[in-house]
Amino acid sequence: MGNKYLKPFLKSVIIRIDFVSHFRKGNDELSKELKTELLRFFPILEPRTFISGQVEVKRGSSKQMIEEGTNWLFHGIERDKTLSIGTDHFDISYNKYESFDSLFNDFRPITVSMYNAYRDLQAIRFGLRYINNIELEGTDVFEWTNYLNKALLKIFDIPEDKQTICRAFHNLTMNYGDMILTFQYGMHNPDFPAPIRKKIFVLDYDAYYHGLQEMDDVLRNTHEFHDRIEKMFESSISQRLRVIMGVVKNG
Repeated sequence: MGNKYLKPFLKSVIIRIDFVSHFRKGNDELSKELKTELLRFFPILEPRTFISGQVEVKRGSSKQMIEEGTNWLFHGIERDKTLSIGTDHFDISYNKYESFDSLFNDFRPITVSMYNAYRDLQAIRFGLRYINNIELEGTDVFEWTNYLNKALLKIFDIPEDKQTICRAFHNLTMNYGDMILTFQYGMHNPDFPAPIRKKIFVLDYDAYYHGLQEMDDVLRNTHEFHDRIEKMFESSISQRLRVIMGVVKNG
């Protein structure tokens, strides 16, 4: 088990399953049994109407098709987490993250409930993503050597004048066979294209598998994806940043 932090820099955590096909029509109600189960974990129900359109072309003629329906949104009691159920997927997003155990304790029963409610579900893509926005004080916005792995910082050595940098961002994708992990990192700059003025460094880890998966595969992959992301995150940061975040467990 890895480190836990009192004050992590996590901006968002997202876990999502996409299915082979639409498992419900847009205007379908969720069953009473499913709603009851979901409300145990996400007690605020806030359905939202959507309108989508597409053009179907056949033999030189086209027809516009409009669909109206409902996206089912369930929020935590403090609105710090949201479950969203579309017509071909569901996801849970957290803007306040406690621990992987808390995430899995939400995700597992909800996944089981969804598979029980829709017996023909087939997952085609599963993903887990952690987005860290490390925001620190300091006048030298490009000084990260005390906080991050120096291998992540080489891009800052390229320009003669660092003050001209308005974005410095990398995209590294790795294929582990049973998982693709995309690691995006750098200074994205919320004020782009103005030069960078805020000391914010992004560590964005997006793990996913695209292919048919049974429910048990998805639940097992949840742990494997998290462990891989956690390992890469820990290798990206320094002990000084761990202290700033308030490391409370190292096992």
